[in-house]
Amino acid sequence: MRALVTMRKMVVKIRHVDRGMQNTVLESKLSLHVRGFPAITSSDTTTTFHSIGTFQGGATQIQEASDPAKKNLAKMINGEKAGKDERRTTRGGAWGSSRGARIQRRHRAAEQFEDTVAVVASRGVRARAWFRRSRRRPALDLAYEYGSSDFFCAFGDRHPSICGKRGFQTERNALLAVKAGFTDPGNRLSLWEGQDCCEWRGVVCSNTTGHVLKLNLRNSYNDVNKRPSPALSGKISPSLLLLNHLKHLDLSSNNFNGIRILTYFACFGGTVPPQLGNLSNLHYLDINSIGCEAYDIAVDNFAWVAHLSSLRYLDMSFVNMSIATDWFQAINKLPSLTYLDITYTNPSVIPISLPHINITSLRVLKIASNDINSTIPRWIWNLTGITYLDLSFNQFHGFIPSELSFLKSLKVLLLRYNNFKGVSPKAFNNLCNLSTLDLNSVGFTGRGIRSVERLSSCAQQNLQILRFADNKLRGNLSGWLERMTSLTNIDLSGNSLNGTVPIGVWRLPNLTALYLESNFLEGVVTEIELSYLKRIKWLSLSYNSLHVQVMSHDWTPPFQLKGLKLASCNLGPKCPPWLQGQTQLGEINLSKTKIVDTLPDWLWNMSSSLEVIDLSYNQIKGKLPLSLNRVMLRYLNLSSNQFEGPLPALPQTPTVLDLSNNFFTGPIPNSTLSSLEYLLLSNNSFDGNVPVSLCESTSLIVLDISNNKLSGEIPPCLGMLQDQLFVLDTMNNNLSGQIPASLGKQTDLSILNLRNNSLSGEIPSSLQYCTELIILDLGYNNFSRTIPEWIGQNLSVLMVLSLRSNAFLGSIPSEIVQLGYLRILDLSHNNLSGTIPRSIGQVSSTASEKGIPKDYIRYLEDESDEGLMGSLYFVVKGETRDYAKLLYLSESIDLSCNDLYGEIPDEIGDLQALQNLNLSMNHLKGHIPDQIGMMHELESLDVAMNNLSGTIPQSLATLNYLSHLNVSYNNLSGKIPSGYQLQTLDDPSIYIGNPYLCGPPTTQSCSSNETTHVAGKKPHGRFERLGLYVSVVLGFIIGFWISCGVLLLSRSLRISYFSAIDHTYDRLSVAVALTLIRFRRRFGEVKRKSETLYMAPPIFFLLLLIGIQAFAASGCFETERNALLAFKADLIDPRNRLASWKSQNCCTWKGVVCSNTSGHILKLNLQNSYDNFDYLYYGKRPSALGGKISPSLLLLNHLEHLDLSLNNFSEIRIPKYFGSLKNLRYLNLSGACFNAMVPPQLGNLSKLHYLDLSSFHCDTNIRVDNILWLAHMSSLHYLNMSFVNMSFATYWLQAINMLPSLKYLDMSWTSLPTIPISLPYLNITTLGVLNIAGNNINSTLPRWLWNLTSITHLDLSSNEFHGFIPDELSCLKSLNVLSLGSNNFEGMSPKAFSNLCSLNTLDLRRVGFSGEINKWAERLPSCAQQNIQNLYFKNNELSGNLSGWLENMTSLTDIDLSGNSLNGTIPLGVWRFTNLTRLYLQSNFFEGTITEVQLSHLQRLKWLDLAYNTFNLQISHDWIPPFQLKTLHLASCNLGPKFPTWLQGQTQLEELGLSKNGIVDTLPNWLWNMSRSLAYVHISNNQIKGKLPLTLDHVMLLYLNLSSSQLEGPLPALPQTLSVLDLSNNFFAGPILNATLLRLQYLLLSNNSFDGNLPFALCESTSLQVLDISNNKLSGEIPSCLGMLQDQLLVLDMMSNTLSGNVPTSVGKLRALSILDLSNNRLSGEIPSSLQYCRQLVNLNLGNNNFSGTIPKWIGESLLVLMVLILRSNGFSDLSHNNLSGTIPGSIGKLSWKKGVPTDHMLFFRYGSFDVLAGTAYLVVKGEAREYSKLLYLVESIDLSCNNLYGEITDEIGDLQALQNLNLSMNHLTGHIPDQIGKMHELESLDVAINKLSGTIPQSLATLNYLSSLNVSYNNLSGKIPSGNQMQTLNDPSIYIGNPYLCGSPTTQSCSTNETTIVFGKESHGRFERLGLYISVVLGFIIGFWIFFGALLLSRSFRNTYFSAIDRTKDVPKYDPTKLTNPLPARCGG
Repeated sequence: MRALVTMRKMVVKIRHVDRGMQNTVLESKLSLHVRGFPAITSSDTTTTFHSIGTFQGGATQIQEASDPAKKNLAKMINGEKAGKDERRTTRGGAWGSSRGARIQRRHRAAEQFEDTVAVVASRGVRARAWFRRSRRRPALDLAYEYGSSDFFCAFGDRHPSICGKRGFQTERNALLAVKAGFTDPGNRLSLWEGQDCCEWRGVVCSNTTGHVLKLNLRNSYNDVNKRPSPALSGKISPSLLLLNHLKHLDLSSNNFNGIRILTYFACFGGTVPPQLGNLSNLHYLDINSIGCEAYDIAVDNFAWVAHLSSLRYLDMSFVNMSIATDWFQAINKLPSLTYLDITYTNPSVIPISLPHINITSLRVLKIASNDINSTIPRWIWNLTGITYLDLSFNQFHGFIPSELSFLKSLKVLLLRYNNFKGVSPKAFNNLCNLSTLDLNSVGFTGRGIRSVERLSSCAQQNLQILRFADNKLRGNLSGWLERMTSLTNIDLSGNSLNGTVPIGVWRLPNLTALYLESNFLEGVVTEIELSYLKRIKWLSLSYNSLHVQVMSHDWTPPFQLKGLKLASCNLGPKCPPWLQGQTQLGEINLSKTKIVDTLPDWLWNMSSSLEVIDLSYNQIKGKLPLSLNRVMLRYLNLSSNQFEGPLPALPQTPTVLDLSNNFFTGPIPNSTLSSLEYLLLSNNSFDGNVPVSLCESTSLIVLDISNNKLSGEIPPCLGMLQDQLFVLDTMNNNLSGQIPASLGKQTDLSILNLRNNSLSGEIPSSLQYCTELIILDLGYNNFSRTIPEWIGQNLSVLMVLSLRSNAFLGSIPSEIVQLGYLRILDLSHNNLSGTIPRSIGQVSSTASEKGIPKDYIRYLEDESDEGLMGSLYFVVKGETRDYAKLLYLSESIDLSCNDLYGEIPDEIGDLQALQNLNLSMNHLKGHIPDQIGMMHELESLDVAMNNLSGTIPQSLATLNYLSHLNVSYNNLSGKIPSGYQLQTLDDPSIYIGNPYLCGPPTTQSCSSNETTHVAGKKPHGRFERLGLYVSVVLGFIIGFWISCGVLLLSRSLRISYFSAIDHTYDRLSVAVALTLIRFRRRFGEVKRKSETLYMAPPIFFLLLLIGIQAFAASGCFETERNALLAFKADLIDPRNRLASWKSQNCCTWKGVVCSNTSGHILKLNLQNSYDNFDYLYYGKRPSALGGKISPSLLLLNHLEHLDLSLNNFSEIRIPKYFGSLKNLRYLNLSGACFNAMVPPQLGNLSKLHYLDLSSFHCDTNIRVDNILWLAHMSSLHYLNMSFVNMSFATYWLQAINMLPSLKYLDMSWTSLPTIPISLPYLNITTLGVLNIAGNNINSTLPRWLWNLTSITHLDLSSNEFHGFIPDELSCLKSLNVLSLGSNNFEGMSPKAFSNLCSLNTLDLRRVGFSGEINKWAERLPSCAQQNIQNLYFKNNELSGNLSGWLENMTSLTDIDLSGNSLNGTIPLGVWRFTNLTRLYLQSNFFEGTITEVQLSHLQRLKWLDLAYNTFNLQISHDWIPPFQLKTLHLASCNLGPKFPTWLQGQTQLEELGLSKNGIVDTLPNWLWNMSRSLAYVHISNNQIKGKLPLTLDHVMLLYLNLSSSQLEGPLPALPQTLSVLDLSNNFFAGPILNATLLRLQYLLLSNNSFDGNLPFALCESTSLQVLDISNNKLSGEIPSCLGMLQDQLLVLDMMSNTLSGNVPTSVGKLRALSILDLSNNRLSGEIPSSLQYCRQLVNLNLGNNNFSGTIPKWIGESLLVLMVLILRSNGFSDLSHNNLSGTIPGSIGKLSWKKGVPTDHMLFFRYGSFDVLAGTAYLVVKGEAREYSKLLYLVESIDLSCNNLYGEITDEIGDLQALQNLNLSMNHLTGHIPDQIGKMHELESLDVAINKLSGTIPQSLATLNYLSSLNVSYNNLSGKIPSGNQMQTLNDPSIYIGNPYLCGSPTTQSCSTNETTIVFGKESHGRFERLGLYISVVLGFIIGFWIFFGALLLSRSFRNTYFSAIDRTKDVPKYDPTKLTNPLPARCGG
């Protein structure tokens, strides 16, 4: 084998480069190793390292050799003549005489030698014998001639003339000088002694010349992180320069740290010399610095690398290249480079692209661990020959591009630990050679299969190593992983994968490593699956829900594991015996596997390679072996088990030893563990001294020996040798002595906890050098002297300083309170004196601003090693608490129990983040500073037992979090502040010892003249106390003689008293006697004495019981009776429900339940039994109790059950004293409508099991701002807070999470502020019902939900949850009801429902699902499909039909698929569901015919809704249904023409919807009598005729809609219960009945023929929201009372009647009014000013009336949300058809046409249930009057036509860019049409006709793309009419008529070339021209008049014809210009 190794070294240089890549063969000419365990070579070495590999280069390479023989042979091969000297040295005879033959033989010899080497390498140990038998002598001779003697010598065939050659003396001496400079601890160079240096270890000489060619001193090592002891070190002698023929130098893996790089060869520290660039023939350069502790080798200038033109291998890893900016340009000049490694070099920049790439021969590229923040460089895609690419541990981002597919030769791709967003679909297309793909932690999300499927099929077949760890991948492993059959290594850990591990994965034949830890995998793994893994070496399934069940105890695995991790899997209860045969196991982790067993002895002996054992968090018992020193462990964790006994002898090898939380006893062994870094022995029972050997554990980082029984002193040597100790925790032991000064040498020490020992002396000053200290806890010791000032001066990052319970003296150093990060300061229980420093205000406030030092926060939040943190105890609220894990959240100052004096400084108010302040038990005086009210976070304040005086500051009441206060035993006086948080602090003891305090909760009341007591005056000393004693004695004497005197003086009283005593005695005697008899019969006769003693306890108990029963029989306690009467007196009882509360025995009163034994009141049940109709439809409770709740309830001390639900206490809040009913177990206040805040005193009810505060159907605002009080109810089982405002309860879940017994939680409709996505731990795992619906929670589904494995009812509906419904939902296997409706999910994981076999209700209404419905339904497992009863998919976007899936769910009772796009017919199987009670299919595209045959199957049907489909119902008239419906909706189905008679028997019907059914019939009379429950009738949009009954007041209707039919006649008497009445669009006539309908909300009577006056009864309909009586014949005035009582009227529409008079001012009281339409009546007067208070008006239409006066300014000032203002056809303005004058305001451009509709009013315009909610608005657009009632929010219009406006059209009108209609016609406007009108891009209609406009029509009109109506007629416009775009469509000549100077299309007048614009208003020839015009007009009139008049005089026939025409014209109707498409040139009203 030695020969084979030597041969391998000679042929090739083999290096191991990475896991997953086996060997890289490097063919080099000169090998230079300067590795970090470094190696170096001579700089002047120019010769070639001769290896057989040089033959592969042919003769060219041979020519470069320096040996003359080699040069001669090279020339011979090339056909040249050898020189004389060269021929002399060449053994030509051996090769034959012929020159050509010699050349051929040499070629054959070279080929044979290569074949020979290959065969030898493959034959292994038999190589030597095989080679000797071979006949390949030419090859041997060739090797001989080239000096390859080491090949022969390795096999023992030395040539006599070569192997005997000795090394030169010069070179021997040089080597000895090199050895002298080395430090050789392993004595590796001990053989460098003989004369023949060629025999020395690592030295290789030439077989021809004898010169030293190789020096290989590479150190062999096993662990790259730990340098072994034999490593060479020291200095490297320059004598190496004497080795002139040295070709190969390897000093790698040694330890030359700190040596500078010398200029004569590469070295290990400092800067790499550029002289290395002189090695122009260098092929191999390795100067990596991996493993070096001094990481300071650097390259500043990389230009010298460019000179190494022959370089093939370059390794610069771990060399600092941060300054070398030109490094890549230099490397790009190495065309032969095949290997490049710049890992961990921190290059300053890496180019993204290059103009050209020169290193295309590169095969291996490593640029890992450089924090490169960019996309992947594009030049990489040009490296098409690359086979190994490592870009890991950077910050590459963006997408992995498709160009990756260019690298077709790629075998290894490492991209781990980057931040990619994703991968291009074609990135892996051509990577068929890929064998390793590492994408660990690259930020991938989504389904794992999607990333893998992007691999080409060939890559999936060839891939061997697949790593996707630490991403966010979801989904399961089925369907993809098992297809990759070549896989040997799989790492998918740290994702969110679920499901089971497919059997195909277990069957992968070559699998050696399987890492699946930290996912959500589940299922059972047995020996069957494990038996397939015959080659497995590493198996990790930790932190899943897998159950590993190896049933056979004698199973022998077919594999030999090296690593096994099964943490958190269910493996127990026994320790798996099959591990015994795992003899190669190196790591085993079985923590949290539920093992309940003892450790087998074979565990410690099963594998000699075992290094890691983790068995923590099990229940393993027993003792450890006596010795473990033979086990070579590195990591041993047995924490949190039940081990006992002494600690064994430990191995010398461990770095981590965790035995905490066990029952170990005895001393800690005194053994030195030099490699130990973590020693955790806390929470055991170790005793004895701290072993001195710990001082020699020099590698210690964490030492935790807390909570033991150790004694003695801390070893003074501790800290002397350790240089990296981070945590030292010895708390809770019995250590004594002083703190050793050696600890001050631990400059890295961050946590020092010596609490609760018996240490003494001073704090050593050496600790001031521990400047990294975060926690310093020396509390509960005996330290003395003063507190050192250097604590505040040097320990600048200190966060916790606890020195409590010591004997410190002196004052508090001011430096301490200036520590910048200090959060906890505890100096209590010392002997400190002096005053509190005024700089105290800088403590916690500064820390709060700075937060935690970033360098240390990881230690405070690290939960992996509990020993890292230590524990910290301090006093809060009078209790000692452990705040170890919440350290960074707490802020506290405790200075209690000292001798501090003086006043509390005002600066203490600056501690605004402080949570706990304790100044008690000092000598402080003065007042409590008022500034304390600025400490908003304060939770606990204790100033008890001082000499404070004055009043308690009122500012304390503003501290919302204050839950603990103690001011007792001071000299405080005055009234105790009240209000806010102080009301919760009702314990009188917190104020005790202040005799001059008054007010609640003390018993002393405050008189009106109460004054503040001045401190220092004692009340009356001891005499006052003596008077108290005397008063007690006198009271006893007087009371005794009064009772005895009455008995002496009154005979009758004596007789009665003694008779009662006798009677009681007789009853007790009989009872005792009977009891004795029973006991004798049971136990037999016994001695009298023993019997008496034995029976005494039961007799006494029996006497007591009989006495209590006798008392109870006589009635309730008088105190409790009086308390109930006082309680009743404060109640309002409208229905006299408490009438029975009169008798003497209160236990018989209604709602009162007493104990059968004690007679005390236990229950008070006053729940209101409401009327179902009133309560459900109106929320009214006529029998509800109200009023106040008397505090007398506090006298019911034994009350356990209190129920006040469904009453009405809207005027009061929940009494705080409810929190004092300590025995309450049941409290139900649901629906009681309490107001204001829920008192936190309820948190005192620690025994409460049931709490219901829900506030449904209440208008009050009951709220909870701080819910932390809930955490104190540890016994709570049921909690209902629905409809309670919790919008400010930030920590609601954290509080609820502290209720371990909670089973029912309802937080629906509470406006929860937020919901945590994850929780560090979950304490409410017993929860069975969770309802958080209706809270608008905008997040993904919280992950902690999946831990509620016991939950049966989960309601998350009506929120804004989004994302995918994950696979983890399947963990909730007990789920019965799942409601996820009304959310925004993107989809659902295929296996989300996989395990929900118990599911019976699934609510997925309105969740955004789309696609085929059967695909969603089929995701339910078959077991769930069989069991599900309620299925809701309403209002999604689902398509498809119901066939093939719905009929399989045979247990369904309730189906709601409405509001989708489903089609087809209803399958027959659905009609045959025998249990179906509800079928909702409305608003789909179903079709088909339904007959009584289908309906007859539904015998249990109650609710049927098939509306808005195209069903055709064909049912015979005499059919009798087998069901009784409660709801029937068939809108838009074909049901007519006759009214369905089969409905007559539906006596339970509540809702009937038959609108748009094609019914042509009269309403049958039985309709109104068929069901007493009928509340909803909707039969609109049919052709139903006839009249309604004379009266309907006997029908309890809530909703009646008969609109759009043909009903006629008068309006009947209406039911009082109506809420909605819609009779619009019929032919009703007569007056509207004057009947008061108090509950009426919507009254819609439009489009009928009602006449008469408006009834005054409308004023009394106080619930009205919409009143629409438009388009009738009503007359008279609007009732002046309208609006007086209505406070919620939204719409008032009276348009198109004949109403007259003024608008009543009472309308202005309708503050909610949004639409007021009084148009087209005869109303007059001014607009009432009271309308300015209707600030919600959106539509105000007063057009076509007779209003007058000016338009009020307040319309623009107060009605800010007004969208429609129509005042047309009045005496002023829409503003058209009025008498307005003046100019158009320039501010008209500011009208808000861009704001859209106010969101609060959008519902009125789009409300679909009632057609008239938006009112009706008629606008003149495009010359026509149009109704825009439904599109009001889309129309934007200005109409100022037909007024007297003058002046110019303002340019600002162009700012109305959203305007659609502009009408300015029929005014007196002058000037030009503004060119800015072209900016009104939305304009559709423009009318400026009949004005005096001049100039041209602006060309910008042609840009208005929507302009479809234009009228500019009858103006003075001139010039050419614009053309192009939209103007071409306006081709009606009439729109330009009346403008004689306009020309061009579409007019008939053409434009000449010299056409000019006529400008009006300018005088052409002065006043003479104007005078001529006037004369012409007069002459024309005279001539025309006389011609016309003369004709009348002269012609009789003409006169008759003319006058007849005049008579006919008189009868023509008045002209209405609005009805004309092209208005004539007439004036308004003409």
